[in-house]
Amino acid sequence: MSTIISPSVKDHSCAGLPADHQLYHVFQKDEDGDNCLHLCAKFGLSERATEIIDNVPKKRLLDCVNNAHQTAMHLAARNDKPFLVRHLLRAGADINILDSEGNTPLQIATSMGRDIDQLCEKKTQTTYP
Repeated sequence: MSTIISPSVKDHSCAGLPADHQLYHVFQKDEDGDNCLHLCAKFGLSERATEIIDNVPKKRLLDCVNNAHQTAMHLAARNDKPFLVRHLLRAGADINILDSEGNTPLQIATSMGRDIDQLCEKKTQTTYP
């Protein structure tokens, strides 16, 4: 059985998911190091992101980093996606991971005039944003 092989950065690599796992393709990275969860966070694909988050076989997969060492949490904070920030936090994503510039998701949100707490307090719509 083959597995995803990617460089490990501390414990935030995505290596080790069996190739026959139903979510294997979701955590394969593109040329920017983004996986499907990163792209969902970038483009606000909340329904697909929720499906991934709710079915992730290992919590550490929520903390996979791209080439800029950004997690889905970094991208959700940068792109003002409060539902995804909240869902990632509740699912156990790590809010303390530093990107390649040394920023956490909270620092990114704050530098853009946002606050993770405020993002998470926004009322979530009954349908996906």
